[in-house]
Amino acid sequence: MSGLWEYWGIRSGEDGSVSDLKLLYSLEINSVVFLVGEPDEARRHRVPVLLYRAGWTEDGHALACVIPDNTDAVITAQRVAVDLKLRVGEEVGYSIPFERRWGERTSIKFLTNECLLKELLSDPLLLQYKVVMVDCEHGCSIEAHLLLSLLKKVLRQRPGLRVLLSLSPTEEVSTLHRF
Repeated sequence: MSGLWEYWGIRSGEDGSVSDLKLLYSLEINSVVFLVGEPDEARRHRVPVLLYRAGWTEDGHALACVIPDNTDAVITAQRVAVDLKLRVGEEVGYSIPFERRWGERTSIKFLTNECLLKELLSDPLLLQYKVVMVDCEHGCSIEAHLLLSLLKKVLRQRPGLRVLLSLSPTEEVSTLHRF
């Protein structure tokens, strides 16, 4: 079951707390949620913070945030850690090619497409994650399309897994909605 859900938040004048509650509710009832809105760097930061504070990582599962750019993944991990008063490399981590900073207690991990694909080789059902957020705001690469295809297969085996796809309005939402 998937839900098309527009995440405009405060930019459109909607109260952020109302928007946050809509996202959390949508995530509870749908396996796949589409976050559609203008490209917004704050969304990469705000959504993981919201999910962490709402308890989506309390049962020992982690939140995976897939960001295509190495530098953006590191910067976002640092920003989230500061906001939540946590430490990078412990509760908040990242994995980019040739650099990893995360541990056994990591609740939020920022990864590139390639790094999550690599994790799928050793953990085909992504059992360590409860939510996977994939950023496709600036277009989907071949790696992102491959990742989405594999996530679709994982969802068949793990109905409790949630996937959030962050898209800009210019993306072909109707095509991805059939995902």
